[in-house]
Amino acid sequence: MEKPRVRQFLMVDGKNVTTEIIPDHEHEGISDDDDEGCLDLFLKRFLEEGDMVVGFGTERSFANSEAQVSLLKLCTQVGCLLIKLGGVGGKNYFQLLRKMFANKDIVFAGVRIKRDLEKLEKCYGLEIRNAIDLCDVVEKTYGSRSTLNTCGVRDFIRFVWWKQFFPISMTHIDYWGSETLTEDKKIECATVDAYGIYRTAKILLKY
Repeated sequence: MEKPRVRQFLMVDGKNVTTEIIPDHEHEGISDDDDEGCLDLFLKRFLEEGDMVVGFGTERSFANSEAQVSLLKLCTQVGCLLIKLGGVGGKNYFQLLRKMFANKDIVFAGVRIKRDLEKLEKCYGLEIRNAIDLCDVVEKTYGSRSTLNTCGVRDFIRFVWWKQFFPISMTHIDYWGSETLTEDKKIECATVDAYGIYRTAKILLKY
């Protein structure tokens, strides 16, 4: 039975966030016929809103002892999109993804994303034209000695945006690699991360 592609989660600031999932068909054994339509609709809704900031994040897995990007986390004003990557590039929706990534007017903002950008290009041929590492923005604002230059993504969000956004006990948990969390809980955690990055980017970039 195919798992639902759409979830909705309530954020601690009261915002209801809709998350759409593009699954890894190679490992989940389901059709990819709807992937292009899902991504195309997401992109159209995003462009219609006119807010060109995308909160960007990834999760990694390890194959042959080498870290690979296994999940893309994108959050916009219209909601979140989680894309599970598996195998090599060339999936049906990659052309649309490349189109989105090549748009110079779209700002993809994340925390310490430079290595992940290199991995995406090397492994999947995906290159983001206008990517901003929020750590660089913080360095200009707070100085190079700021602890934000070395802290984790969730600590970064807590400091810049909202201290109560993550319980302090959750800031260092690797939820994506957890064997005890359910799939729904992992998706919720990924949504919270992506939404937090988006809101933080809006503050730092003053969009």
